Amino acid sequence: MSRSTTYLLFDGVLQANLLPWLYQQDEALDILPLYMGTRWAELSDIGPVLVQPSSTSTLLADCQQRAELRTCCSLLTSTQSSYAIMDHLQNFITVTDTLGSHSLLRFADPLVLQYWLDSYDQMTLGQILGPIDQWNVAVHQPRWAQTDDVSWQRFSSPAIRRIEAASSLNHLGERQVNALDHAYEQRFHGRLDSWIEDTYAEFRATRLAVWGRWLEDQLRTAREWGLTTERSITIWITGCILLGDDVFHANSSRYSEWLAANPTANSHHPDSRIQAFDQACLSRHQKDLA
Repeated sequence: MSRSTTYLLFDGVLQANLLPWLYQQDEALDILPLYMGTRWAELSDIGPVLVQPSSTSTLLADCQQRAELRTCCSLLTSTQSSYAIMDHLQNFITVTDTLGSHSLLRFADPLVLQYWLDSYDQMTLGQILGPIDQWNVAVHQPRWAQTDDVSWQRFSSPAIRRIEAASSLNHLGERQVNALDHAYEQRFHGRLDSWIEDTYAEFRATRLAVWGRWLEDQLRTAREWGLTTERSITIWITGCILLGDDVFHANSSRYSEWLAANPTANSHHPDSRIQAFDQACLSRHQKDLA
């Protein structure tokens, strides 16, 4: 029976200067950029990179123990060679979907990976994994989560695997598209929280004990209100920070006053409406505060 080997898969966008950083490690590593040999070869430094460390590797241990590495890499085990895994994973570099899109899939991003793999039934998952026996990824924690606890989600192949052409595996069905939308939404929430911390640090700090719940409540309410774009949701959060949590619901607020003065705005899509309010009121309010 072949011996199982643990591999690391890094995302070159999330780990800055990934290739130089890997080559500077004080240990022997087999480093395989997955974009090599493809039309994306010039982007190898920001693409997915497969790494085979030794069983006593310091890097392997660090990737399991250090939070900053768990957010940019995942662990794979297989009895097959790194080249067999590389060959299989290259099938997923570009994908098509039910909407007719053709795009790059950043499956090395642990957040994307978690949602993507979790969208498959067990038999199809076995086909996606191919030569990979088990794929482990640290469960995503929101940026505002105040915990050091780490949990791993393990995706394992079934004992009996069904063979299917690789060309059909890189097509995303509705469940996969929805799952990736959720992953990208979580990534946006992290960027938004980082922006709030930089821009409205005092507001965030005074609500730190309940910050995660407050932000999640506002994000949910914004979507229920009909907002669909990152810009519109950011405006919503800004309005709540500057003018109060109920600014878009209260009968007497800066928003209700603006709406009364601009009655035709009610017929506009919520995204257009809140962006017009931003231009008329929020931007001016922020200038007044400066």
